Amino acid sequence: MLTWSDPRHPGPKHVNTRAKAAMMIAVDRHRKFVPESQRYYEKKRAEGKKHNQAVRALGRHLCRVIFKMLKQEKDYEVRK
Repeated sequence: MLTWSDPRHPGPKHVNTRAKAAMMIAVDRHRKFVPESQRYYEKKRAEGKKHNQAVRALGRHLCRVIFKMLKQEKDYEVRK
């Protein structure tokens, strides 16, 4: 039986494509205005990832940051 962490798992059958597209646009816009996010994106591109893969990786990274902020009850601060 395949688990969710198994790379051979096909993934979810139903995806909210509008929500996914909105998230991709929001993350890409965020990347253009926040230097730290731009550096993370460029690092992923240097690793050989395509644009959409790098944007998705940045989105996952931002989700982890937001979750940690909520958990620790901290405000978002842009580093320079």
